[in-house]
Amino acid sequence: MAQPHTGPRGDGPGTLLEIDGVSKSFRDGGRDRPVLAEVSFRVEAGTAVALRGPSGCGKSTLLNIIAGILQPDSGAVRFHGDEASFTVSAGNERERAQFRRRRVGMVFQFFNLVPTLTAAENVRLAVELAGDGEADRALDRLETLGLGTRRDAFPAFLSGGEQQRVAIARALAAEPPLVLADEPTGNLDRANADQVIDALWQETREAGAALVIATHSERIATRADRVIELA
Repeated sequence: MAQPHTGPRGDGPGTLLEIDGVSKSFRDGGRDRPVLAEVSFRVEAGTAVALRGPSGCGKSTLLNIIAGILQPDSGAVRFHGDEASFTVSAGNERERAQFRRRRVGMVFQFFNLVPTLTAAENVRLAVELAGDGEADRALDRLETLGLGTRRDAFPAFLSGGEQQRVAIARALAAEPPLVLADEPTGNLDRANADQVIDALWQETREAGAALVIATHSERIATRADRVIELA
């Protein structure tokens, strides 16, 4: 059952995200299996936070709760935007989906690109779904990620590292203030993993977005401004 081991929490003026006493259990063989127990921390705007721990410690579950895909059993997740605050854990399904489309970019371990769309079309779709952001600027991000000549390629014809860089461009397409990355290098070799992490850090920094990344890698976690150990 994961509990956080972290330093003192701050109430800085730039707090973007609050995770307050979040707990979650799942039914397993007729019994409740605790996964997260009263996890609390804050994420400041424009910073990177790593959730580190072994497989099964609740990293992905916590990211899904932050995104509003899962609901916690107790505790709260609060997002503080420029216009208004939103308690993600208290929103209905429609409100949480709207929050994800407009305020959150997500990068997954398995890329999750639409196979029938080109790299450029995958990025453009994210802008259209969010109803915000500029498609041309989003497509320019493919250029900065070294994919300018691959924008018309379908995912099946892209390497794993290229697919993940398209996924990063897609996650940032609508210029969200928060990016969630779930083991984004888990399916990549060391060389491609290094390229993807470099790109993820650079692009989120330049966009001014906060990054919460789940990883079991100490090497990746040490690049973050703060590490939350789930154990």
